[in-house]
Amino acid sequence: MKKFTLLFTFCLLIAMYSWAQTPTPINQVRPLPPGTVVTVQGMLTADRATMRWTGYMQDETGGISFYDAASNHQLDSLKPGDIFIITGTLKDYNALLEISPVSSVTLISSNNPLPTPVVVPVDQIDDSYESMLVKLENVHFDASVQGQFFTGGSTGFNYNITDLDGNTTQIRVLPTTDIVGTLIPIGNVNITGCLAQYSPSNPTTGYQLIPRSVNDMVVNSTIKLTEAVSVVDLTPTSINLRWITDNPGSTLLKYGHTSALEMGTLTGPANVTEHTISIPGSASEIFYAQALSVSNTVATDTAKSAIGAYITASTSTGDMKVYFNTPVDNTVSTGTNAIYLNEAIDDTLINYINRAKHSIDIAIYSFETEHLSDIAAAINAAKARGVNIRVVYDGSTNSSAIDLLDASINRISRPEDPTYGGIMHNKFMIIDANDPLDAIVWTGSFNWSSDNMNTDANNAIIIQDQSLAKVYTVEFEEMWGSSTFVPNASNAKWGGDKTDNTPHDLRIAGNGWNVSSALRIT
Repeated sequence: MKKFTLLFTFCLLIAMYSWAQTPTPINQVRPLPPGTVVTVQGMLTADRATMRWTGYMQDETGGISFYDAASNHQLDSLKPGDIFIITGTLKDYNALLEISPVSSVTLISSNNPLPTPVVVPVDQIDDSYESMLVKLENVHFDASVQGQFFTGGSTGFNYNITDLDGNTTQIRVLPTTDIVGTLIPIGNVNITGCLAQYSPSNPTTGYQLIPRSVNDMVVNSTIKLTEAVSVVDLTPTSINLRWITDNPGSTLLKYGHTSALEMGTLTGPANVTEHTISIPGSASEIFYAQALSVSNTVATDTAKSAIGAYITASTSTGDMKVYFNTPVDNTVSTGTNAIYLNEAIDDTLINYINRAKHSIDIAIYSFETEHLSDIAAAINAAKARGVNIRVVYDGSTNSSAIDLLDASINRISRPEDPTYGGIMHNKFMIIDANDPLDAIVWTGSFNWSSDNMNTDANNAIIIQDQSLAKVYTVEFEEMWGSSTFVPNASNAKWGGDKTDNTPHDLRIAGNGWNVSSALRIT
């Protein structure tokens, strides 16, 4: 038995040595176990720096990845189109088979034409295409992100894409590509990229197509947006919008007070690439709108934006106050000075609550009582004089003052459900949102706790603007789950379940459309 074992081990070593010396077709290497030393020859299909230093190579039989943390001049100098021989050790990195580390690289030739991407149906993506150049045809991004800007996060960001039959997979946008900051296409698109995989627990899932540049995404239309819809001016009676398309087309805008865009279609200039249009309205009026441009050459092709939220300017004063609980250096101020309130933020908050005439909406992470003036009593007093009050708070925090609120004050907490993740960390209050001259937004970094108000360095920002108050109300009611005074827990949205349904551009104080008087909320 010992002789047999030694003979088997010897034969295995000879086989492994053979694998490491002679280039082997990639499809014969892929079934080998991790730890095997292999040598393959193939072509680099993507710039390694752009792909965050993971290499993707393929030959006529398949593809494989490689990675080496050590600096290697020969490895680092490889360019897309290079044919080379590489030797290294097979590794399973969260279901992605790669050669890592790399022991040697030999360049064979350069500037070769890249292989034609393999067209793969979404429902047929599997290991046989891993690390190859793959093309997905007629897929679309989720409606919730269409028309927004791509982000790459710090290490990459995943987006769901779906084909015409409803099959779904993911693309991963890396922060090192020029895709970041461009518009997420609306409608059907063809996407090319290197097929990767990341699945720590299941080797048959987690496939991700990684596009190399914006050129890897081709919109199936003769017209598309090249610049997103933006607000170019706001008045109390209008919202002026602008967008740009790559080819001439019409200027249309569907709009309404809801995302159903029930108010019809506005028409602007025809046969243009720079599109401008105005939504008529009244002060502090919220609209939802979608821009459309029909191609001049193919009448069935239409460029569309995502549905966006917009609001006209208010007739409020725009008065702003900024309070700090630590000393303020006003020598660096270029306008109205911030104010230092020494252990008096709680009293200031109570004074604003006492001013409320009609409504108070509170979204607060931590609401305590110790070493503070009685904020709960002020809220109860407001309720007693007829003010409608709604409270959103975080269910995972011991907010002792919540239990001191009058039982008739409706409230809802973010569930302590790990499905949601994170916390409800908001700290804002909206007072009299429907009154142009009394609408107040209280925000800033203060929780309603002694440490936050009296010890930790924090700030409070108070703005008198009805449009801003209405924007905050939209955000509040997404957590509240309704627009009434009664919360709807089944309709409430938290964390990642929230949608981008709030206006982002506002004009404060009516001093003209410029940086000093415009506010963009992201």
